[in-house]
Amino acid sequence: MELENRKFPTGVVFLQGIALGLLAFGLSEASIPHLAVDPGTHDVLLAQRLGLIYTPAVGLWLGWLQRSRRRAAIGGAIGLGIGVAYAVLCTSRNFLAIMVTWACRVGRLKQESRFWRLGGSAW
Repeated sequence: MELENRKFPTGVVFLQGIALGLLAFGLSEASIPHLAVDPGTHDVLLAQRLGLIYTPAVGLWLGWLQRSRRRAAIGGAIGLGIGVAYAVLCTSRNFLAIMVTWACRVGRLKQESRFWRLGGSAW
């Protein structure tokens, strides 16, 4: 028997997303060594850490919203894979590619969410 998705008003989901983003940013910022780091290096390190923290967290959050541990695990794993690929891309220091891929990465998570809402059978 499949459980119903958690139902929250749109504003509450928005606030949950903001809180998740702020938490991911705070953890990412706190994990960067601030001694002798120039602004460009700081930005690359921040982007890498955001990719490794935020993307899996969104996958886990989507699974929680859908009351599915399996979907949370799959979403977290896919998010981690995307985050690792993004972190590798960040080492190129190609800021245009980094900015464009951020939007694609978040869009991919949106597609994943839609995939699971449709029962995992169609995009």
